[in-house]
Parts: sequence; structure tokens; C-alpha cells
Amino acid sequence: MDIHHPDMRAAAQAPAPQPPSTLLGATAAGLLIFAALVWAQHDDSQADTRHRAAAEQAHVEAAEERRAAAAARACEPGTTPAWIDATTVQCLRAR
Repeated sequence: MDIHHPDMRAAAQAPAPQPPSTLLGATAAGLLIFAALVWAQHDDSQADTRHRAAAEQAHVEAAEERRAAAAARACEPGTTPAWIDATTVQCLRAR
């Protein structure tokens, strides 16, 4: 048996290592992209929540300013406005 013959040398050598599966890499890349999208959506929802809260606060402040202006117009100088309910103001004189 001639181990120096090219056919015998090829048979005696270990098989070539197989490259890692591309399916595993593609799955990992897909999961990474999916996680990034979920994270990005979560970040956007936080920004939306903060934006809604700021808009609500601005609306409340504007309503309070309108209410104070209405009370000032309804009462004479030297009196203090006191709201009885959402639409009724009473002007109180200082004693």
C-alpha cells in the first residue's frame, strides 16, 4: 500500500471542517432586529406618554387662567371671587 499516492493521502486525511450553519446566524440576526424594533417602539410609547401628559398639563393651566379671568371680570375691585361650583362664582367682601 502506497500512502504517498494522492488517492491514499486524501483518504487518510481528516475530513474538512464544515462552516458554521448560516441558518443559526440568520436566526440570531433576525432576533436581534426584532428586539431592536420592539425596543424602538417602547421608546416611542414613552415619548407619546410624556407628550400627552405635557399637553394635558397645558390644557389644565389654560383652563385655570380662563377661570381666574372670568372671576376677575365678575367681581368688583376689593372683593374676592369664590367658586361655588364649576360655573358659579360668588364675590366675597373683606371684613
